[in-house]
Amino acid sequence: MIRFQGRKEALRKDVKTQLSTLEEKERGDAPLHAASLLMQTPQWKECAHLLTYLAFREELDTHPLIEAAFHAGKTVYAPVIQKSSMEFLCLESPSGPFVEGKWGLREPHPSAEIWTPNSELTVMIVPGMAFDEKGQRLGRGGGYYDRFLRRFQNLNQTLWRVGYAFEAQVVEKVPTLPHDQPIDALITNKKTRQFSCL
Repeated sequence: MIRFQGRKEALRKDVKTQLSTLEEKERGDAPLHAASLLMQTPQWKECAHLLTYLAFREELDTHPLIEAAFHAGKTVYAPVIQKSSMEFLCLESPSGPFVEGKWGLREPHPSAEIWTPNSELTVMIVPGMAFDEKGQRLGRGGGYYDRFLRRFQNLNQTLWRVGYAFEAQVVEKVPTLPHDQPIDALITNKKTRQFSCL
């Protein structure tokens, strides 16, 4: 297990190095390119709800996607960390209001409505440090997204799990364990990859 965790940490370090070498133009253009690719999918056109992270540090910015969702009349939710778990709360607008949460993350106001599954399609935008061509994901190590995805892993027809990243974060193979949760699709600033049908 120690060797396995070491492989994960080494991969995180390698990807961070790759991201640090991105040219400013590619980094600036990437959020619009990725959002455009996502908006071309039938799942985006069909969905009523969007669960999305609020970009932090080197993550691919989701603000263009959030603005597009509000413009299309979709309900948008963002994550709130609660001890060892995570929930998604409703955003009033692309600009908040936000409060400062764990690690300095922006979060919706704690009084906002919580997302609960229903019969309508929800698209979930999943961040990560690295993704591979088989739909496996490497997070930051906290396990929040894996635990959340595991809670709702039976919602195969109403929750579309989409990895969202720079193309530089796609690697040959992500080291995984049985409890690690795969994604249904991966969208980068260069390409859409579909791993499972919805």
